[in-house]
Amino acid sequence: MPEEWVPIRALADRRGVTPDAIQKQLKRGRLDLPWRRTNTGRLEILVDLDTLPPMPEPDTAPVVAALEDRIEELQSTIQRVILERDAERAWLEHERAGRHDDAARHAEQLTQQASEMARSIAEEAAKAGSAQQEAENLRAELAALRRRGFLDRLLNRG
Repeated sequence: MPEEWVPIRALADRRGVTPDAIQKQLKRGRLDLPWRRTNTGRLEILVDLDTLPPMPEPDTAPVVAALEDRIEELQSTIQRVILERDAERAWLEHERAGRHDDAARHAEQLTQQASEMARSIAEEAAKAGSAQQEAENLRAELAALRRRGFLDRLLNRG
């Protein structure tokens, strides 16, 4: 029957409640366990490790599924933007090759179109870059969620 002094937070996590709930149970006499304050002021409780219930496993499946759906959505957006950009480039090349009769007028029109296309491509590339960055952020958030404890995710703590 190994007994050990554990921080109140660990006991709360194991029982699936908040540290405040454990403190209130101790204060009201509903939790009959020896306790002490450490030199740093932290509350510790003497518990039998064999009788403690195991920590519940969090259900991360809905969060994972939602994040994976968002990643797929962003990847399809990136593909669409790339296809649109390529189509605009092809159109611009076609326009450049198609007209040779009035070189000065045509050159001015193409310059305007090219600047508009460049601006549009830059905007689309920025969208694609931000979508790619958001996909990476979502992957990182998913990895962070998988590393965090159940109560931390439930209570949205760091």
